[in-house]
Amino acid sequence: MRACQSCGTELVMQRAGARYCHDRCRLRAHRGAPGKRVHAEISVSGTPTPSAVTSSPSVARETDKHSIPRASEALSRPLDPRIVPDSKWPGMYRIRLPGGGLSDMLNLTRARDALLPRGCS
Repeated sequence: MRACQSCGTELVMQRAGARYCHDRCRLRAHRGAPGKRVHAEISVSGTPTPSAVTSSPSVARETDKHSIPRASEALSRPLDPRIVPDSKWPGMYRIRLPGGGLSDMLNLTRARDALLPRGCS
């Protein structure tokens, strides 16, 4: 028997070169996170038991490390007056053209991109 190189628990090897007890330990070792056992016990049905599910503060999420704008923040920005919500399809928009007509339907991102000055990306 060997010990898992990440968490130190006894390793039941399913193949000769096994170094980790679970994919979580392999990923934790790959990412350089400290080896803390956070496995959930699996019941007979295959779902984690409520008492076994734990969280580890030592494993940080990628979204916590970087400031990523959320979709709700993008939608909360004021709309350009030339962008008009479509009356029939929610979540779709049209651009009011200089002659007073409306463009084909676009999502909000494409509508904003279409109004950028040429040369800006």
